[in-house]
Amino acid sequence: MDTKRMRKHFLSILKNPELCFLFRDFLKSEFCSENLSFWMAVEHFKNLNEEELLTNAQHLHNEYIRVGSANEVNIDIEHKRTIEQNLTNPTNQLFDEAQEVIFNLMENDSFTKFIRCDLYKNFLLGNRPVVEERERTKTTENINKYLEKQSWYRRAGNQV
Repeated sequence: MDTKRMRKHFLSILKNPELCFLFRDFLKSEFCSENLSFWMAVEHFKNLNEEELLTNAQHLHNEYIRVGSANEVNIDIEHKRTIEQNLTNPTNQLFDEAQEVIFNLMENDSFTKFIRCDLYKNFLLGNRPVVEERERTKTTENINKYLEKQSWYRRAGNQV
């Protein structure tokens, strides 16, 4: 599958609440569910008002960026340093580069494993998980906000 088709397929999974939750369950089994959690948390962070940024930036740092944290994501030391240097005066874009690294990691590694796993194959055969409406709405909103900001998505005419 070529890169464009892979990205479209990956995004279609993220946009589908049932598949997104299935993907999250798969990531849990692979011990890397923090990647999707971080990605979604950053989507939420991007929409915070100025008053909420400092507290939430600290929380995201402590939860996902700080070395040794329980849900530390796999980003290089330069991205960590950049985030840490800007924690006292955060903007909504503070975690954007780290988020892109994690998105690419999920797309190029976890996703390719996911579409070959039995969990996904069973889903395609009709075994659907139950997803609460509140979680479905939250997931869909976060994915849509991310896509709207991506230049490649806008150039493609908002088609996934």
